[in-house]
Amino acid sequence: MNIRWSIPIITAYLYAVTILTQYGFSTYFNIPSSFIEVSIKDNVIYFFQLFQLATNIAGLMSLWMWIIIVVVMAIIFLFYDYSFILNVIVLFFAGLVLWQSYGFGRLIAANTSSFYALSDDCLITREDSLYIIPNFYQGAAILIPISKNNNKIIGNFLIKDISSLGCAIERKEVGKISN
Repeated sequence: MNIRWSIPIITAYLYAVTILTQYGFSTYFNIPSSFIEVSIKDNVIYFFQLFQLATNIAGLMSLWMWIIIVVVMAIIFLFYDYSFILNVIVLFFAGLVLWQSYGFGRLIAANTSSFYALSDDCLITREDSLYIIPNFYQGAAILIPISKNNNKIIGNFLIKDISSLGCAIERKEVGKISN
């Protein structure tokens, strides 16, 4: 394959992975796909954050697991036509990553415990609920009401302009959210 053709293909592939991951994250909170931010800047930053997460996960692998991976790759390169096998492996993992990116987005949403939230003195909050902000969209906050008792989503999302909220937005450790 010509290198000039591979750059746009890889770029489109990474963009597709990013969009599907964002779609998985949004659907966990019952936010429609029309609220996915499609600007290049936002998605590049989001993909950078995914790479940071992948680096953290790779750091959790034990030393013997890395040794096994290196030995298996060395055996493959020494005894087989490595260019064909490498192409098959790359295409297999590329398809697997694309297929699993939606589930990865849902997994990120299910395991995130710290969110932006409205302060306790906000007028739209109730005693038994808390509004978290899993995402922002065009200068507005997407608010998700959750129960303070069990961190379960208890209603549909609201979209409020940040300037019209009349209260502070702060980062809170609320625990994992279930839907």
